[in-house]
Amino acid sequence: MCLLAGYGWLAVGGALMVVYGNPAAGPLYDAVLHAVFVGFVFSMIFGHAPIIFPSVLGRPIPYRSFFYVHAALLHAALAARLVGDLLLLPSLRVWGSWGT
Repeated sequence: MCLLAGYGWLAVGGALMVVYGNPAAGPLYDAVLHAVFVGFVFSMIFGHAPIIFPSVLGRPIPYRSFFYVHAALLHAALAARLVGDLLLLPSLRVWGSWGT
């Protein structure tokens, strides 16, 4: 789930670049930057953590459905931030930034 969501955020960042070009600064730049670096990168980190941590720590980490909570919070907050960026709503952008 985390990998697919990460690819989705990468597609959102790419689509924003195709539509708006390469924004130098401002809300569009913020939206592109966070879609790629927070949405894609952190989703990949969350998705690979259950594989990497047991190999590094040398002990198994049992699966819990609670592990999806942090991923859901990340994606919901990032979506709020991007909507705040694209609709020029600073309060929504701030709440999204606090969430991520």
